[in-house]
Amino acid sequence: HDPVYDVFWISSKTGNQCASVSTDGQMMWWDTRRLGEPTDKLLLNTGGAKGRVLGGSSMAYNTEAGPTKYLVGTEQGVLAGIDLRTGATAWRQVLPEGESIDSVLLHGRMLATLGISDRGAVVRLWSPQGDMAWDALMPATGGDGSRPTGVFTETGIIVGCGGAVVSYHGASGTEMWSYRWSTGAGARLLALAPAGESLLAVAA
Repeated sequence: HDPVYDVFWISSKTGNQCASVSTDGQMMWWDTRRLGEPTDKLLLNTGGAKGRVLGGSSMAYNTEAGPTKYLVGTEQGVLAGIDLRTGATAWRQVLPEGESIDSVLLHGRMLATLGISDRGAVVRLWSPQGDMAWDALMPATGGDGSRPTGVFTETGIIVGCGGAVVSYHGASGTEMWSYRWSTGAGARLLALAPAGESLLAVAA
């Protein structure tokens, strides 16, 4: 089996359930009291009898977007809404060739994907139904192996990758502010995290 790339707790009466995705295409549901085998599983693929397996790289789950809805991003640049009750793909969006999905962020009914393409880091905002609201490119980022990271704010989303941090307006995708530094010394952004009314950036 390939490595598990993301795990999310499920809102349940027992509080003992979670779901995982891995790059071998396996999406599995677990009861933490009995981890010997999953309670259910689903193979992520492009559909059909000869469907191509999709490597799960990220996942988001939020009851505000629907208590049975999961959002899964893949290495092949496919974003899908998965229905827990049926295991069916409610909707699917295929990104341009060569663009991966490294992170799926969910905040209320706002959904964002962060990924890497040959042009740089790409930010996309989606509706819960899978319609894209806007996209933005962070040029000249990601070529050094950096991966994008981001956090939602009250007005939009802040995304960092490599030696850049950019704040985008949630409704329009307009760049509100940015900060860039030289990565020549090897300092690359690893993570962003809210810290009260401030933003903590971790670089190494």
